[in-house]
Amino acid sequence: MFRSSVFNSTLRLYSCLYFCLLSVSASAAERFVGEGTAYSTITAAIRDAESGDIITIRAGQYDETIETTVDGLTLRADPEGGEVLVTSFGRVLRINHSNITIEGLILDGQYGDRDVVQIRDEGNYTTLRDVE
Repeated sequence: MFRSSVFNSTLRLYSCLYFCLLSVSASAAERFVGEGTAYSTITAAIRDAESGDIITIRAGQYDETIETTVDGLTLRADPEGGEVLVTSFGRVLRINHSNITIEGLILDGQYGDRDVVQIRDEGNYTTLRDVE
């Protein structure tokens, strides 16, 4: 009897965790930046993003400074190809949140007097993959 109740309690706990995780991952969205998309700037897409979202950036040059606004965000170059150049005088990317992934971007600080990338104390578990 005791084993059965422990098993049932454990099963309920795992079921609850599974459905909680499923609902979190189901809410993630992919947002597109570039010509012919809903967003013309990376900053606008980040402003609307929620935790878990993927921001896919089409090939082109983006003259802006990127700053994270939420944990668990992925910024990536469009896998269909072409260079994504993000440029600003000085700092190009400031990471203020945890679990941020940046993939395939070229960051150009134009010889400014600041670090091109700043990862603040809150920027735990940051991944930069194929970033120049």
